Amino acid sequence: MPQPLDPAAVRETEEKLGVAFPGGFVARMTLSNGGDLVIEGEEWSLHPFLDTSEASQLERTGYDIVQGTVDAREWKVFPPGGVAIASNGMGDELVFLPDPQRAGQLRPNVFMWSHETGEVDEVATDFGELK
Repeated sequence: MPQPLDPAAVRETEEKLGVAFPGGFVARMTLSNGGDLVIEGEEWSLHPFLDTSEASQLERTGYDIVQGTVDAREWKVFPPGGVAIASNGMGDELVFLPDPQRAGQLRPNVFMWSHETGEVDEVATDFGELK
């Protein structure tokens, strides 16, 4: 079950990946680190931020945004600089992409990436639109 998150865990993840997450995403994840989304009838499991505050949280958040991104970047068709934030369990990911105007900043738009085709389709202009 997703739990609240110390914002320090977000900063640690940002440092590891060399990015800054959009504010709406950070706000949602600090209230409930992880969980599920349904987009166009398809269920997506959010990758949590790694939470080392206690053993039970560490176990629950062990497969985190960093590991999800590392795994996704092994695919040749993964978008350069993309950060994986959720999986549908079938290889596809929801991703944030780099903001071309601001180095190190991720765009607030959420994209669905297909591991089969490499196509990236926008599903929301801001994470806050997703329920």
